[in-house]
Amino acid sequence: PTNITIDSNKSVTATFTQLYYNLTISVVVGSGTTTPAPGVQHSYPSYTVVPLEAIPDSYWRFDYWTGDVADPDSAITTITMSGHKVVTVAFVYPPVISDVTLTNSAPMDTEPGFGWEKVTCTVTDNVEVGDVKLVVVYPNASIVEFDMIKDGDTYSYNTTFTLVDNYSCDYTYHIWANDTSDNENTSTPEIFTLYPNWDVDMNGAIRLQDFVRVAGHYG
Repeated sequence: PTNITIDSNKSVTATFTQLYYNLTISVVVGSGTTTPAPGVQHSYPSYTVVPLEAIPDSYWRFDYWTGDVADPDSAITTITMSGHKVVTVAFVYPPVISDVTLTNSAPMDTEPGFGWEKVTCTVTDNVEVGDVKLVVVYPNASIVEFDMIKDGDTYSYNTTFTLVDNYSCDYTYHIWANDTSDNENTSTPEIFTLYPNWDVDMNGAIRLQDFVRVAGHYG
């Protein structure tokens, strides 16, 4: 503030200047970029609400922000420029799950002790892979996890699914994996339909052809 002595007619002009504050963003962990770009000082009028977006590189995933952001756990958030701001962002590299495949024996061998199902997948990481599990949701909605067997980057598990009331039924399965940095990932759920051993052509109907093939298989 200032003052003026009125000892005659006076004319006063006030000039206002817009305040600007600087925003600095840094990627401190992992590999990725941001909008606005990291490593550059950005200037905004005071109290501007600036949108922020964290953009991970391929196979990386957003982890968290630090600083006065509105939501540190969301890749897309905002920051209000009430002063100079410094923001950091971190990315993680979860296990990469690929080539998820299920192979199974013929429908005539779906009885326990004869039939089998084998799930295989490939899991890679920038650090050591920890646990890899096959997660199966049974027709009765129960969930069972199986530790998969490692062979290089390939993981597999053999099991025998069973029919419910001797009718075809659906199982849902996916792969869960983590690494030694406590990052984890989950594959897209897949559905596997188990057919009764009399339904050789897997069409949901009993036909003469089914009985002929079953008789020929079991003698």
